[in-house]
Amino acid sequence: MKIIIDQHTIISHHQHISHGNIKLSNILLYEDQEPLISEYGLSTILDPKRFWSFSSTGYTAPEKTLSEQGDVFSFGIIMLELLTGKTVEKSGIELPKWVRSIVSQNHRIPAIYGRSDGEDRGSSKCK
Repeated sequence: MKIIIDQHTIISHHQHISHGNIKLSNILLYEDQEPLISEYGLSTILDPKRFWSFSSTGYTAPEKTLSEQGDVFSFGIIMLELLTGKTVEKSGIELPKWVRSIVSQNHRIPAIYGRSDGEDRGSSKCK
């Protein structure tokens, strides 16, 4: 959880510079577990109008623009990956759609609600 909060702080401190390719593999950790976002160099050379062809599938906002809002969307995907245990790059799923379908069917997401020992951590249903 600390890494998520620290990562959000890093993104918000780089205002007016859109990264454009925020994903789990671009988050590096120092020995003390402080996060660092790598590959900022791409944001300085990409034309925002042609950005979509360079971004990572699954992390790109639906509007496919190089913007701070797009970085927030990508950060949301990372949070979903950490909370659900699913990864966009390996599974190829559209994580927001997957979570939406699970929640709409009133199913539980095991990584959030279940534990490996079979005990529930929270409510028995997604709300």
